[in-house]
Amino acid sequence: MELQKTEAKVLCRGDHCMSDLYGPISLFLKNRETEIHLIDDSRKKILSGFSEAVKKNIIKNNCAKLIFICTHNSRRSQIAQMIALASAEYLDMPEVEAYSGGTEVTEFYNNSVQAWLLW
Repeated sequence: MELQKTEAKVLCRGDHCMSDLYGPISLFLKNRETEIHLIDDSRKKILSGFSEAVKKNIIKNNCAKLIFICTHNSRRSQIAQMIALASAEYLDMPEVEAYSGGTEVTEFYNNSVQAWLLW
């Protein structure tokens, strides 16, 4: 299935660009703000440690570079990269960069692309 090109807001940070997916992801993130109390305390502790490491890197290096790895650099790492970039934009943290990688290059499954576009 071929995707049609449409006029859309494009969010670019460095070499990474997201099209009109940013709007729905931004809304998704905004809606999650009211659900923080649902996160288990042990998970909050882990996330807090991650957050502190990102902040320390920004202070020390003027940037925080995040890399998300899965075996084939497929959906999981690519989606994590997109959400990290959208989260950084949502939180006005331009110092955050995000990348995805793996041991083998594969394409993003077309049904996953379509699901993101319909979200």
